[in-house]
Amino acid sequence: MKVLQALSFMAFASCIAALSLPIADGNFTQPTARSKSSVLPNVAVVWGACNPPKPPLQCATLQVPVDYANPTGAMTQIGMMRSTATNPASRKGTIVYLPGGPGGAASSLFTDPAFSNYFSSAKVVYDILAIDPRGIGLSLNFACNTATWNARVNYFPTTAADFAALTDHNLNSGMSCAPANLMSTLNTLTIVRDIESVRVALGVTQFSFFGDSYGSLTGVTYLEQFPGQTQIMVLDGITDHTQPALNLLPIAATAIETAFNAWVAWCNAATVADCPWSGNAAAQFDALVQQADLAALPAPSCVTSGLCRSTVTGHELLLALQFYLSGLNQTDLTPWRGLAANLAGAHTDAGPFSILLADNTPAQSEFYAITGMLCADWTHPWTTLAQVTAQETALANLAPHTRGASIFWLIQTLCIKWPYPTSFPEHPLKVAPHSPPVVLISSQQDPATPLVGAQRVQQQIPGSVLMTRTGSGHGSYRNNGAVHTAVEAFFVSGTVPQTAIYPN
Repeated sequence: MKVLQALSFMAFASCIAALSLPIADGNFTQPTARSKSSVLPNVAVVWGACNPPKPPLQCATLQVPVDYANPTGAMTQIGMMRSTATNPASRKGTIVYLPGGPGGAASSLFTDPAFSNYFSSAKVVYDILAIDPRGIGLSLNFACNTATWNARVNYFPTTAADFAALTDHNLNSGMSCAPANLMSTLNTLTIVRDIESVRVALGVTQFSFFGDSYGSLTGVTYLEQFPGQTQIMVLDGITDHTQPALNLLPIAATAIETAFNAWVAWCNAATVADCPWSGNAAAQFDALVQQADLAALPAPSCVTSGLCRSTVTGHELLLALQFYLSGLNQTDLTPWRGLAANLAGAHTDAGPFSILLADNTPAQSEFYAITGMLCADWTHPWTTLAQVTAQETALANLAPHTRGASIFWLIQTLCIKWPYPTSFPEHPLKVAPHSPPVVLISSQQDPATPLVGAQRVQQQIPGSVLMTRTGSGHGSYRNNGAVHTAVEAFFVSGTVPQTAIYPN
């Protein structure tokens, strides 16, 4: 999930049951999907050169309602980028890329080398469409008070002063953003309605979709809201939005601790050249976090770049760790060695774990959308320091090394006193059967979106397929393995993947 990058980054035990809450009771009322004619009538998308030009890519914009409850009111601009099928005579349709994050720019699909193997065969017979979510990227961007956003607060408060500073920071950060009406209406449901507005404006009967991480929530929400408008849907790294975020705290804590322990086992068995902490990794890590708790670690590389904080606290290091653990995959030891080197060097330069500083450039304005989306999409009932510290203690007992630092912890602490309501809360899925089946993908040991969540979502999408990749790491399609091959075949030839275990 991209929030981890923004914050630097940015089989469960019985204690999980003791920490969890009842699942959502189904009282959430599904909004009624608008008909094709009532979304954006008589509007067409005009494709042209991107700015700056990126041939053969094309760009376009579309004006959509800020608030779909008032479709004739204020409008905002949605930006998009596409590549057209390289064999137009055999064109099968349009694949919409749904980015992670939340708040990731879909257009990075075409500009970030990390996505270079995406749609390697499918792009021959499909147009590939990247629609940037409202507020970021090619769409009209949020602008917020950077001094307010970049002020340091403790996301694991233990004192009344810490808690007051955190909650005031959350309130003031949200209030500092413009356009305010855009932030107040931001949630996954609105993003989905924007996508449907684009489909209508393009005159396309159906879209196909590929969703990464938080983009999986966008995908299933589109299925809920606009049944019949999807050709093929593949979702990788499944976000489980079917139960309260508080339920997911112990699940995420266990998954992250498990991934950390796997890295420790590798490090302890590795050579000192591969892992400087070989033989004593867990104790070395705990000592580093304790040192950073007492006095923030220096980050001179951030002083040089000006892009991140000049010091790193223990809690910031723990939050950054999930980003590194999400990239660990047994087929490539480079990230394992990279984490080892960065941790061993953190005493003198903790820059790799430092929080990036927000600014009002298109690239960094994603930070604002991340928080806005999380607070709008997830319930966050904590209002007192006692509630926070009780969970801190419970999660530290459950995960003694990583202490429960996760995206779901941030949802709870980032959103206390956030000025806008939870407008699209968790709820059981109401998805009609789909042909061909919706395809879900998860690794067995995903520390960001655990496998148990993907299994839960599969149970609520009739007839869906769950591809489970052996090994660890967040996301599987990008790995160029058996999952990638099966997904490409599904898009190109219609060969439906099977619910099965796939090799790494």
